[in-house]
Formats: sequence, structure tokens, C-alpha cells
Amino acid sequence: MSLTPRGGVPAEGELCFYCGELVHDPAVVWRGRTDCEQCLGNICLHPVCAVEFCLRILRDVHEWECTTHSELLARQVGGGPR
Repeated sequence: MSLTPRGGVPAEGELCFYCGELVHDPAVVWRGRTDCEQCLGNICLHPVCAVEFCLRILRDVHEWECTTHSELLARQVGGGPR
């Protein structure tokens, strides 16, 4: 992940992965796979959209934990996930 333009991939003119609007630097860019036709490549987000996107991903993981009775995000003694 990088914040453009500080040494990151420029996001100017790309579409935000979350809201679909044009992105202008500075923006948040996650470098994705580019080695296949189905790969998204870089994921560009407005900084506010990056926060909203992350919150929703964490909420979805929490819902998954609750429905499967798993504790993916819980820490054990020894530091690793269960």
C-alpha cells in the first residue's frame, strides 16, 4: 500500500475501487496482481474510501467469525491466529 505521490504509483485519473469516481493524487494505491487477464492490477482509492472499504471488510470478517464460530482475528497465547 502506498500513498501517492510519495514514491508510490500515481493514481491520477484512475477510478476509485470503492466509489467509482475519478481519483486525484494524493490517493491510496494497493499494488495488485498484473500477471493475468482477470487480475485487477492496482487498486486506487480516495483516502476516505480506503477507510470505508477497510471498515466494511473487517465487518464482513466479523460476520463470518460469528456465523462460523471461528476466531480468525482473535489472538492466542503465542501471537498467531487460531
